[in-house]
Amino acid sequence: MQGQHNGQDRIDVDRPRDLRLTGARTLVVGGAQGTIVLRTDVEETFDHCHLAAEIAVDGRRFFGRAWDLDLRRSEWSVKESGGAASQEGA
Repeated sequence: MQGQHNGQDRIDVDRPRDLRLTGARTLVVGGAQGTIVLRTDVEETFDHCHLAAEIAVDGRRFFGRAWDLDLRRSEWSVKESGGAASQEGA
Protein backbone atom coordinates (compact mmCIF):
# COMPACT_ATOMS: atom_id res chain seq x y z
CA MET A 1 0.00 0.00 0.00
CA GLN A 2 1.23 3.47 -0.88
CA GLY A 3 -0.17 6.72 0.38
CA GLN A 4 0.14 10.41 -0.31
CA HIS A 5 -1.34 13.31 1.64
CA ASN A 6 -1.39 16.98 0.64
CA GLY A 7 -2.91 19.80 2.61
CA GLN A 8 -2.96 23.55 2.80
CA ASP A 9 -4.27 25.81 5.54
CA ARG A 10 -4.80 29.52 5.13
CA ILE A 11 -5.84 31.89 7.90
CA ASP A 12 -5.22 35.61 8.22
CA VAL A 13 -4.89 36.92 11.77
CA ASP A 14 -6.80 40.06 10.79
CA ARG A 15 -9.56 38.13 8.99
CA PRO A 16 -9.97 34.74 10.69
CA ARG A 17 -13.45 34.27 9.20
CA ASP A 18 -11.80 33.87 5.77
CA LEU A 19 -10.00 30.68 6.81
CA ARG A 20 -9.66 27.91 4.22
CA LEU A 21 -8.49 24.37 4.93
CA THR A 22 -7.90 21.90 2.11
CA GLY A 23 -6.61 18.38 1.96
CA ALA A 24 -6.29 15.45 -0.41
CA ARG A 25 -5.31 11.89 0.36
CA THR A 26 -4.64 9.07 -2.09
CA LEU A 27 -4.11 5.45 -1.16
CA VAL A 28 -3.02 2.87 -3.72
CA VAL A 29 -3.33 -0.84 -2.98
CA GLY A 30 -1.80 -3.15 -5.56
CA GLY A 31 -1.93 -6.91 -5.64
CA ALA A 32 -2.31 -9.97 -7.82
CA GLN A 33 -6.00 -9.22 -8.34
CA GLY A 34 -5.47 -5.64 -9.54
CA THR A 35 -5.00 -2.10 -8.25
CA ILE A 36 -7.38 -0.13 -6.06
CA VAL A 37 -7.04 3.65 -5.75
CA LEU A 38 -8.91 5.53 -3.02
CA ARG A 39 -8.93 9.32 -3.13
CA THR A 40 -10.53 11.76 -0.71
CA ASP A 41 -10.64 15.55 -0.98
CA VAL A 42 -11.87 18.05 1.59
CA GLU A 43 -12.23 21.82 1.53
CA GLU A 44 -13.49 23.66 4.58
CA THR A 45 -14.26 27.29 5.25
CA PHE A 46 -15.82 28.97 8.26
CA ASP A 47 -19.32 28.27 6.91
CA HIS A 48 -19.02 25.26 4.59
CA CYS A 49 -17.37 21.88 4.20
CA HIS A 50 -17.09 19.92 0.95
CA LEU A 51 -15.93 16.30 1.05
CA ALA A 52 -15.51 14.02 -1.96
CA ALA A 53 -14.41 10.41 -2.17
CA GLU A 54 -13.85 8.05 -5.06
CA ILE A 55 -12.60 4.52 -5.55
CA ALA A 56 -11.19 3.16 -8.81
CA VAL A 57 -10.42 -0.50 -9.49
CA ASP A 58 -7.93 -1.16 -12.28
CA GLY A 59 -8.48 2.36 -13.61
CA ARG A 60 -12.29 2.08 -13.74
CA ARG A 61 -14.45 4.14 -11.42
CA PHE A 62 -16.11 1.91 -8.86
CA PHE A 63 -17.56 4.43 -6.40
CA GLY A 64 -17.85 8.18 -6.12
CA ARG A 65 -19.71 10.47 -3.77
CA ALA A 66 -19.58 14.06 -2.54
CA TRP A 67 -21.04 15.74 0.51
CA ASP A 68 -21.62 19.42 1.21
CA LEU A 69 -22.19 20.51 4.78
CA ASP A 70 -23.58 23.87 5.85
CA LEU A 71 -21.67 24.79 9.03
CA ARG A 72 -23.42 28.09 9.69
CA ARG A 73 -25.86 26.64 12.23
CA SER A 74 -23.78 23.81 13.65
CA GLU A 75 -23.90 23.46 17.42
CA TRP A 76 -20.10 23.67 17.55
CA SER A 77 -19.76 26.73 15.31
CA VAL A 78 -18.12 29.82 16.70
CA LYS A 79 -20.64 32.48 17.59
CA GLU A 80 -19.59 36.02 16.80
CA SER A 81 -20.25 38.92 19.13
CA GLY A 82 -21.63 42.14 17.75
CA GLY A 83 -18.46 44.12 18.35
CA ALA A 84 -14.76 43.61 18.75
CA ALA A 85 -13.58 40.88 21.07
CA SER A 86 -13.05 42.03 24.60
CA GLN A 87 -9.69 41.61 26.26
CA GLU A 88 -9.43 40.88 29.96
CA GLY A 89 -7.23 43.24 31.94
CA ALA A 90 -7.16 45.87 29.21
